[in-house]
Amino acid sequence: MRPERFLGSDPTPGDLGSVDRVAGALRTVVLALTGSRQRLEGLVGPHSMWQGPMSQPIVDAVTELAARLRAIEDATVDFAQTVEVWRSGLAARQQRRAELTEQVSQLAGRPDAGEQRERIQADVQRLVTEHTADGAVLIRAADLFAEALIEADDDADLAADLDRGVTAVLIAVEEWIAESAAELVATAQSLSDTAGLTTVVSQILGVVGDEAPDESESVRRLASMSAGAHRLRLALHRSWASLAPDDLPTATFAASESNGRPAISERLGGGEAAGDEGGAR
Repeated sequence: MRPERFLGSDPTPGDLGSVDRVAGALRTVVLALTGSRQRLEGLVGPHSMWQGPMSQPIVDAVTELAARLRAIEDATVDFAQTVEVWRSGLAARQQRRAELTEQVSQLAGRPDAGEQRERIQADVQRLVTEHTADGAVLIRAADLFAEALIEADDDADLAADLDRGVTAVLIAVEEWIAESAAELVATAQSLSDTAGLTTVVSQILGVVGDEAPDESESVRRLASMSAGAHRLRLALHRSWASLAPDDLPTATFAASESNGRPAISERLGGGEAAGDEGGAR
């Protein structure tokens, strides 16, 4: 039933569905603010990468931004709590309004209708007073919330401070790279050579295994100076003439020579000359 028809006006105007949507949106905002603030605080914590004087402007700006987010978060929580209180009071008052409307609709024909109507009107007036007071609290909370948002939005120096801090760090990094480029390249090359040498131990020792030898210049140079290579060079350059016999017969299959030595063919065939020679020996 429409309260205006029986009570003259609606003592507790308000849409519970709209209030629920506002409360849900505020909860979403609080969660987003909390998550963002915690991530920012983690960026500049005691174990973060931003340490030292060069990064201090960034730390200060991010810390200030986290503090601003906390202030907005607190203001949003306060307003959300006020909305929840308003919603609870609105639901209770509208329930009472429905009861009073039902009572008025049943007064027709009753002998005490006038007396009951006065009592109901007094209850309706109390609802109006309570509803107005709670509405004033809600309006005041909304004003405070708006002021907090305006204050956070007006200070644009924070973004500029953060930009200046990041720029200073970038310049410092570029300067360090320019100053250390040659050393970094040399270190990288040394690491590359070391990694290559660890795979060619056999070559360094002067022994080649089944694997294909490393062909890099650094490996060949070190292998050529290794102790194993030194021993191999000594062995290859050693003269073996002192160990050879003084006189070796000519290896031939021709007939016996004038020196009386049987030919190889005769010795293999077991000829008389071979046998006589063998018997003589």
